[in-house]
Amino acid sequence: MGILYILNYIDRQNLAAAKLQGIMEDLNMSTQEFATALSILFVGYLPFQIPSNLIISKLTRPGMYICCACAIWGVISAATAAVQSYHALLAVRAILGVVEAVFFPGAIYLLSAWYTKNELGKRIGGLYVGQQVGNAFGGLIAAGCLQMDGVHGIRGWRWLFIIEGAATVGVAILSAIVLPEYPYNARLLTPIEREVAVWRLEKEAGAAEGSEDVGTWQGFLQGFKDPKVGLVG
Repeated sequence: MGILYILNYIDRQNLAAAKLQGIMEDLNMSTQEFATALSILFVGYLPFQIPSNLIISKLTRPGMYICCACAIWGVISAATAAVQSYHALLAVRAILGVVEAVFFPGAIYLLSAWYTKNELGKRIGGLYVGQQVGNAFGGLIAAGCLQMDGVHGIRGWRWLFIIEGAATVGVAILSAIVLPEYPYNARLLTPIEREVAVWRLEKEAGAAEGSEDVGTWQGFLQGFKDPKVGLVG
């Protein structure tokens, strides 16, 4: 999950690195248009996080759902190498934001299905470490890709999107093999291990909490009605 988050962060930031190899000149973009291309990713990224988690909560294989989204955003990121105009870049970035919206809230949801409340904080903290690793090494990886400028007649910034997008697809496919689903249907666990994993969570939740008949949407609305949420905001 941490490796996927590193790739998520790198794919989100590679446009800034592409600026160093002339993407603005090749696509005839002004500084303002480049800033728009950077920010438009969040137009799709922010509003689609909640619908994505409403979908993932209904699935029996959330890990596969996350990995499929990773593979799709890798393909979209690689397709950025084919854009020939500013408006095409905007379209690709907006779609990329929609697909990348699946990962982070989905990852938190999947982790919460495996770990108790006392354990979850450390796992989420470890996930954030992946973001910092991507921030630390993303520039170095981009620098290496940009050195391929002119290879086979392809600009360096186009190679950047191709290589990082292909790497994301490859890691997503491998992750789909090893990433577990829910504890009760995890393929990598024995039947006894599955029972123990489920029991740990049920023990913490308690019988009363486990018997509550509250759907995902109702729980979402209850969160907004909680006065503590307003105080935090």
